[in-house]
Amino acid sequence: MQVFRGIPARASHSTVLTIGNFDGVHRGHQALMAHLLARANRLAIVSCVLTFEPHPREYFAAASGRPETAPARILTERDKQQALAACGVDRTCIAHFNASLAALGLALFGCAPASTASRARRPPLFSAKASTSAERAACRRDCS
Repeated sequence: MQVFRGIPARASHSTVLTIGNFDGVHRGHQALMAHLLARANRLAIVSCVLTFEPHPREYFAAASGRPETAPARILTERDKQQALAACGVDRTCIAHFNASLAALGLALFGCAPASTASRARRPPLFSAKASTSAERAACRRDCS
């Protein structure tokens, strides 16, 4: 598995992407990875995971002056990468979660909430090249 630090300005290849913290890479995460790989294989493109370091909740806990409220780590970053590789993921991008990334919000991922009061959910899979109009509509619906 290839590991990249940061979010590339532009992907070198079309990818099927899933975004999340994936701390623990539990059965639910493994099922998501299986779906990611099936989709990538069906489309004959690369599978990619975008994850964050530090965990966003860890960042916000420290930023609020209450680092003790940060969630405990289940896996180290190295163990998480090994678990994702064991799932068969082609690439992982590790974005440094900081004030700049936090300020970008969901719009960075092509999915923005309708209002700041709404609780936004990111779609589990996003592929700019391969997404259908139904998937884009689901993204808009899920994020509002």
